[in-house]
Amino acid sequence: MGKKLGRPKKPSADRLQETIHIRLTRDDYRAVQAAAKLSGVSESEFARKALILATQKPTLGSVVDSLA
Repeated sequence: MGKKLGRPKKPSADRLQETIHIRLTRDDYRAVQAAAKLSGVSESEFARKALILATQKPTLGSVVDSLA
């Protein structure tokens, strides 16, 4: 059969398995789109990072990391 094509599967701990559905106003959605584009990440990745940062207790390290 030969070599399998594609990337190897991620370990189960690293897979994104759960979803959250939210509704946004058109203006909020456009703001997320613009911010994601400026950050160079997908809308999902931007929203995921923003949500996680918003729920964590800020530390100096996390503030510095978020600016990088």
